[in-house]
Amino acid sequence: MAAKPNHLRHALPLLAFLLPATAQAHAHLQSATPADGATVQAAPEDIVLQFSEGIEPALSRVSITGPDGKAVATTIKVDAGDPSRLHIVPAQPLQAGGQTLAWRLVSADTHRVQGSLRFEIAGGPAAKVGKISILEPHALATAPHQPTGAAYMTIVNDGETPDRLIAVATNVAKSASLHRSAADDAGVMTMGPLEDGLEIPAHGRAELAPGGVHVMLEGLAAGLKAGQVLTIELTFAQAGRTTLLVPVQALGGGRSAMQSGMPTQPGTP
Repeated sequence: MAAKPNHLRHALPLLAFLLPATAQAHAHLQSATPADGATVQAAPEDIVLQFSEGIEPALSRVSITGPDGKAVATTIKVDAGDPSRLHIVPAQPLQAGGQTLAWRLVSADTHRVQGSLRFEIAGGPAAKVGKISILEPHALATAPHQPTGAAYMTIVNDGETPDRLIAVATNVAKSASLHRSAADDAGVMTMGPLEDGLEIPAHGRAELAPGGVHVMLEGLAAGLKAGQVLTIELTFAQAGRTTLLVPVQALGGGRSAMQSGMPTQPGTP
């Protein structure tokens, strides 16, 4: 039997080595926010999918099916700095309950990719301590290197006596504190700390919202990105301490930084 040519003897092992790598080179999901199987306290406005390579959004489809079995349309946006990172924006707010997100995508190398994941949106308060309940906590996305951010929520007091939010803390910023934004007589927005904390009246509520009271995050290690989840700790004079998971939502609706309760320049009061 004739021996194989020398160049074939070297080429065949090389081909055998390359074929598995080529087969595995197609795009696959690396991470998701919310993650598969996760439970989130607020409906995400931006679901982030990170793939191993770029995706062609014009040739791709992503749908979300809620607990009622109805599909919610979505818009696919590619991250400006990373074509393999997709932002899935629901066309309408997602209701509480189980959500199934399914995708049929075309990757940059023209291969088709499909898959799904499931996450849960909790229906109750994000946190409860004593007679205090925290509803709909969220933060707003910032520029990539912006050193300040803001978080918002509704605090409900079901007790017979007032309580007071006296301290806030987080692991994503050098400091966190309560601030209030307000317009002066000239209509210019100003902002300052609430040195005495924030009172939550008996059988009442306090709203932390853009353009008013908010949790000010200063000295961020990095900007806040939509889809990120922050940890914020709240301390109340009567109810005690509780920890929140706070999703970061895209800044939209034409709101300015000042309207969102944040200074337009670092250090602006």
